[in-house]
Amino acid sequence: MRVQIPGMIDFEIDGQLKTKVVSAGLEFNYKLNILDSGYLINLSLTNIETVPIKLSSFTVAKFADLDFPFYFNNWGSWYPFRLYERIPDTKQVIAFAQSTKTTLFSATPIPELFNIDIFPSDYFIANKGFLAGFLDSKVSHPYFTIDETTKTVEARIELFGKPLQPGETIEIEPLVVFHSDKLNRMLENYAEKIKDYKKPVFKEFEGIGWCSWYHYFTDITFEELKKNVELLANLREERGLPYTLVQLDDGYQKDIGDWLETNEKFPSLEEIANEISGKGFIPGLWLAPFCVSETSDLFKEHPEWFVKDSSGNPKRAFRNWEKNIYALDLSNKEVLDFLKDLMTKTKKAGFRYIKIDFLFAGAIPGIRQDKDITPIEAYVKGLETIRKALGDDVYLLGCGAPLLPSIGYVDAMRIGPDTAPVWGGELPDLGIPSAKYSIRNALTRYFMHKRLWINDPDTPILRSQAVKLSDNEKGLFSYVCGLLDNPVIESDDMSLVDDKGIEILNRTLSLMGGRPRVYFDDTGEIFTVAVKGGKEKNSVAIINLSDEKAKVKIPEEALSWSGVSVGKMEVEVEPRSIFLKSVPSVAVELKKTVEYKDDERQVNYYEEA
Repeated sequence: MRVQIPGMIDFEIDGQLKTKVVSAGLEFNYKLNILDSGYLINLSLTNIETVPIKLSSFTVAKFADLDFPFYFNNWGSWYPFRLYERIPDTKQVIAFAQSTKTTLFSATPIPELFNIDIFPSDYFIANKGFLAGFLDSKVSHPYFTIDETTKTVEARIELFGKPLQPGETIEIEPLVVFHSDKLNRMLENYAEKIKDYKKPVFKEFEGIGWCSWYHYFTDITFEELKKNVELLANLREERGLPYTLVQLDDGYQKDIGDWLETNEKFPSLEEIANEISGKGFIPGLWLAPFCVSETSDLFKEHPEWFVKDSSGNPKRAFRNWEKNIYALDLSNKEVLDFLKDLMTKTKKAGFRYIKIDFLFAGAIPGIRQDKDITPIEAYVKGLETIRKALGDDVYLLGCGAPLLPSIGYVDAMRIGPDTAPVWGGELPDLGIPSAKYSIRNALTRYFMHKRLWINDPDTPILRSQAVKLSDNEKGLFSYVCGLLDNPVIESDDMSLVDDKGIEILNRTLSLMGGRPRVYFDDTGEIFTVAVKGGKEKNSVAIINLSDEKAKVKIPEEALSWSGVSVGKMEVEVEPRSIFLKSVPSVAVELKKTVEYKDDERQVNYYEEA
C-alpha cells in the first residue's frame, strides 16, 4: 500500500515524518508517527492569508493499491457497518428517502455526496488487510471515499464552511492506519486508540430491563404499563429474574417537543415514575430532545429556535409520526437553557434512565445563530448540556446518533437499527427496523463495547404471540446479546411470554459477563463469536444470518481464545440459527491441571444435542 499526501509525491513511511504543504492560502502541517502495525497522522491548518477563509471539504491522505471487498461504516447508529463487494448504490438510499417523504440526513450530514453518486464510509473503513479511521469528530465530519478504477481510498473531512481567521490554526482530528490480516484485531486496536484519545467514562448496565416499544409502539397506555410493571415484579420474585429497569418509550408525550406534558393516556411524569419505582424498578423514559414537530406548542412559540434553510425558514430535519420534524439550533443559548431545564425536570420527576433518540437532527447542516461553528460542534454542545444537566447518577442511552461525536457523553449507544417482531432480511439495509440487521450490527460493531460506551443491540423479543419471529430467530437474537455481554432489555407484553421465552432469557443470562471476540467470514452473513472469562461459561458460537444452510470451519484462534474444545472443526448451521457450545468458565481455567467433567450444553438450532 502506498500513502499519498496532497501536494506531495508518494512515499513510504519508515519513521516519524514532518512535512508542510501550502495550498489555497492554507498551510497544512503534517506529522506522521509509526505505531505497532500502523501509523498515526496528525494535521493542523493555518490561515496564512490576510482575510478569513471558509473551510469546506478536503483530502487528508490517500491510500493506494487497495481493493474490494471493504467494510463501510455509516455515521449513524441505525445504519450499517457491513461488508460490500463493490461501492454501494446511492440511488437506493435516495429512492427510499423520496418514497418515505423524508430527508437524507439520517444517512449522512453531506447529502450532496449521495446526489453525485458518492457513497462514503464515515469515520473509518476496513478490509481484511487495512483499516483507516479518525479518532474523533468534534469539529469536522470525517469520511472515506473509494476510487475503484485507481484502487485508492481517500480520507477526507468536511468543515461545512467554518471560517478560519488570518493567522488562526485549527487541529484536525487524528487519523490512524493499521495493517494486519486479522480484521477483528484491527477493529479492536482502533477502538483502543479512540479510547486512549477520548478517555470516555461510562456506567455499566446491571440486571435486565424492559421497554414498551416493540409490542405497544405508540399505543402504550398507563394501564398497560402498570400491568407489565406488576408482571415483571412477579417474575422477579417468583422466578428470580433480575429485572431492574422499566423504560417507557414513545407514546406518552403530548407532542414531539412538548416532552413535559403527557397526553390523555397518561398521568403526569411524576406519577409514571412513582408507579415504576414503587415496585422497585429504575424508572426510564424516552425522548428525542433535539427534535420538534410542526404541530407542537414549542414550534409555534419559538420559531427562532431552529436550524434555518437558505431562505431563513426552519429547515426540515426529517419526516416521522406523519409530521415534519425540525431541528433545534444547538448553538443558541436559549435552546441550550431549554434543554437544561427539560433534563433537570425529567430527572426531578424521578427518572434515572434516559434514552435520547433521533439525535442526528442536532447535527444537520444549515444556518445557525452562531455562524462560526460547524453542525458537529453544535451537536456536541447539545450533548454536553444534556449530560451536565442529568449528572453522573442518571444512565444515558443514545440512539439515532452520530457515533464519534457522542463518545464521552453517553453511557450506552444503540449500534444498529431498531429490531422488529419480524426477521426483515428482505428489506433494504438502510437503517430500517429489522431483527436481522439489528443483530448483524451488534456483531460487526462488537469492538466498540466497553471501549467507547456500552453497546446497545436493541431488545430481545420473546413473546409467543403478536410476533412473526421463529423460536430460532428469537433465541439467536437473545443469545448473541448474551455472548457479546450487551444489555438485555426485553420488549414484550409480559403476559404473552411463556416458559419457552423464560428459558431463552435464562440461557442468555448464563452466557454473559465474558470478553467476546468476533470473527468475520467472506460473506458478511456468518460470524464466529468466541467468549472467555464469562461469569458462568466460556463459549464458541457460529451465527448464520443467511437464508441458506452453511458449513462453517471454526477458526482455531476462536477455540484458543475461548478455551472451548469442539469435537469437529467444521459444523453445519441451519439458516437464521446458531451453533453454540459452552463450558463452565471455571473448568477452562482448571482443565490443564485437573480432570473435570465437561457439563456443557451444546445448543444446535436451539435444541439440546
